[in-house]
Amino acid sequence: MEYKLSLLQTLQAMLIWDNMPTTALAILFQVLLPMLLFILLKKYRLARNIVVGLYVGAIVVLLLYPIWGSGWRINGDKLNMQAYGFSADISIPAMEIGMVPTDGEWEIVIMENGAALPALFEGKFRLANKKSVLAFDYGNQEKRLFIAANNKYYLIAYPETTALYKELIKLGAKEKKFTNIK
Repeated sequence: MEYKLSLLQTLQAMLIWDNMPTTALAILFQVLLPMLLFILLKKYRLARNIVVGLYVGAIVVLLLYPIWGSGWRINGDKLNMQAYGFSADISIPAMEIGMVPTDGEWEIVIMENGAALPALFEGKFRLANKKSVLAFDYGNQEKRLFIAANNKYYLIAYPETTALYKELIKLGAKEKKFTNIK
């Protein structure tokens, strides 16, 4: 069982309409300004257009590269998680897991090192309850899977989070209700 972000999902995460001001800025800087620049430079030499196109393309690829392909995979008795250049192999039998809401003490409040897009949080974050977590949160889900293992904490959310939760329980993870764990 695994889930990895495709290039299309990465682009969709950048342009989800839940956060209109962020989305408007993203569209302005990532789509409209390069198009306008391309149109203005088209009146000049073709070589300049090619250079500008390559430059804009390189910027987009560099922005998407750390995000594209992030996700998780169950490999034997380990859960491998990749998020914005971070990787973790978590022993499933050592896990305590539970479903938590996205608000209150479980709300992501500070990005320590990662990427925060309108529909994607991945990397190292701090929650309202002061816990530092490695997070892979895609698609603005209502609930997240919270994992505690070896004094480290992880968050996973994607469209089928409940299926992962059930699979981890089946593979030996311990179910726990997480409340007020400051």
